[in-house]
Amino acid sequence: MVRLLYIIKSKISKICQYLRKEGCRTGKLKFN
Repeated sequence: MVRLLYIIKSKISKICQYLRKEGCRTGKLKFN
């Protein structure tokens, strides 16, 4: 399960970087 959480966090971080132009806060709200 630890690996799964790590993969999910890495994916979210990548998406967060992709949405950084639009606003990383919005991306965090969607996933959290």
